[in-house]
Amino acid sequence: MPRLLLIGAALISALLFFSNVDLLWPIGHQRVLRHSADLESDVQTTLQNQGIGIADYERASRLRVHDDALRYIEYACGKQEAERFIQEGLPLFYYRLSYKKAGEPIKITCAIHPDGQVLGWDEEWPRDHAADAQNQAEALLQAHACLREDFGFDTYTVVEKLSRSFPNREEHRFVFSITHQEQPRIEEEISFYISGNHIRRAWRELIIPAASKRELHTQAAPQNLLKNIGFAIFGIAAVFAVIKILLLMNDGHRLKIVPCLWVCAAISVMLLINSALQGAYLFEVWDPLWPAFVSYADSLLYFVMSDISTLVPLFAFLIIAQFIDEKSEQNRMSSLWLCLKGKMHEPSVRLGSINGFAIGFIAGAVLVIMVLLCQLLFGSTSALQPRGFFYYTINSSASIITCLCFF
Repeated sequence: MPRLLLIGAALISALLFFSNVDLLWPIGHQRVLRHSADLESDVQTTLQNQGIGIADYERASRLRVHDDALRYIEYACGKQEAERFIQEGLPLFYYRLSYKKAGEPIKITCAIHPDGQVLGWDEEWPRDHAADAQNQAEALLQAHACLREDFGFDTYTVVEKLSRSFPNREEHRFVFSITHQEQPRIEEEISFYISGNHIRRAWRELIIPAASKRELHTQAAPQNLLKNIGFAIFGIAAVFAVIKILLLMNDGHRLKIVPCLWVCAAISVMLLINSALQGAYLFEVWDPLWPAFVSYADSLLYFVMSDISTLVPLFAFLIIAQFIDEKSEQNRMSSLWLCLKGKMHEPSVRLGSINGFAIGFIAGAVLVIMVLLCQLLFGSTSALQPRGFFYYTINSSASIITCLCFF
């Protein structure tokens, strides 16, 4: 009877969860799976018009989101208006297309809206890069022309003009402000860096009003507090688990360490695969003056060190769980070891899998209920997606493998 109740609760929970996926993770109406070659066709003409060469350059792209700006628009205008602004081409969701060449210090970055609209470009020059002389008035006229022809803006305000001397060039910086809406205020700035009749940078960015920025920052405090409490509990539990293991070993108890080690090793391999498949990110942080393998290894090492901070406590938890399971004579952990050995036909493995899925569905239903309560009591809303962990899959070099390893 208890088994039937569990299965019945799991089926109802699954129905509740899958019918409310859009409530938990509302997906914005934009293309989120575009290849870098497809994106290059959108930006190639703009780069050619600006005299920016990309021949022999390697490229990679990944989807990004201006998280703070999107959070402000959702908070100030609502989710539907946020989606409208995304569709109209505001720099909220965009693809970051990077160009680099081994041994070449000049790096090129482009921002492209999911619908193909160019939101900006940046040709990063070293300090000693040379350019022809150009006065500020000529550079300003060039920026005005670019605003009209490349970005399609006729109404704007100049908010900053600055000239700066470098060893082999003089560079002019201009910032223009465009107001899309007065109340609530939706404003963006476009910054230009111009040297020698060459617009090396033109970049759009949404501006959050200072008062709203402070308010959102204040509202984020409880969320960060809750996150830190969770990390603290996890860390304290890990410390106590390690102490308990040492005490048990000191008392002469035989602990099954090897199976737990194999579990952690398998998880570490999957985590490493996930990190290695983040090819666009690894390319983005690659310093082209370094051999690529050195830069990639450096980045992957940071990923591994971060993973170890999770794997070591997990290893301790598994050892303690195995010991408690043996003392209680329930032998529930044995089904886990059989599963890892590939013995899926064993009754205990099948039963354990059913229980795991059932509890997972019930947990999903609890999540839906909590979100609905937060909406009802506090007016909370779920943020537009994709964000956070979704990027592991979307920006992966092999999305299917990342899904299997990560989730």
